[in-house]
Amino acid sequence: MKKSGKNKVFKVPDGYFDTFSDQLFSKMESERIDYTKGDDFSVPEGYFDTLTDKILGKLENEEKQNVRVFSLKRYSYIATSIAAVLLLVIVLQWKDQTISNNSNSDILANSDIEDYFELNGLGVSSYEIADMFPSNDMDITDLLDTQLDNESVIDYLSVNIKDIEELNLSNDD
Repeated sequence: MKKSGKNKVFKVPDGYFDTFSDQLFSKMESERIDYTKGDDFSVPEGYFDTLTDKILGKLENEEKQNVRVFSLKRYSYIATSIAAVLLLVIVLQWKDQTISNNSNSDILANSDIEDYFELNGLGVSSYEIADMFPSNDMDITDLLDTQLDNESVIDYLSVNIKDIEELNLSNDD
C-alpha cells in the first residue's frame, strides 16, 4: 500500500466558491419543472369503482391452503404428567433407601452396643440396673405367669455359668 505524500494536497481552483452559488441557481432554473401545473395525486376516472373487484379477484385466485393447526397443550399435559410420575418414583425410591439405611444403622447400632457391654462390662450391679427401671409400670403377675421349660433354663445356665455343678441342682428342683 502506498503512502500518500504530505505534499499532495487537494486543491480547489481559485475563485471556485465565489461563483458556485450563481452556477447552482442558474442550473436549477434551466432544469426547472413546473410542478404546480398538475395535481400529482390524481387517479384515473373510475379507479376506485373497480378496485375492490380486482382485489377480491386476486384473493380468490390464490390457492387456499388447508393448514392443520394442532394444539401443543395436550402434549404439554402428557409431558408434565410423565415428568411428575418420574419425579414421584425417584422420590419414593430415595425415601425407601434412606429408611432401609436408617433401619440397618439402627440394627448395627444395637448390635454394637450389645457387643460393647458384653466385652467391657457395665460396671453396674444388677441391683443398680433394677433401680434405674421404675417398677410402677411392671406388674408382678406378668413375671409369675411366665412358664419356663427346663431345656431353656439348662441351656441358659450352661452358656452363662462356668461350673454348673456348683449350683447343686437336684432332679426335684
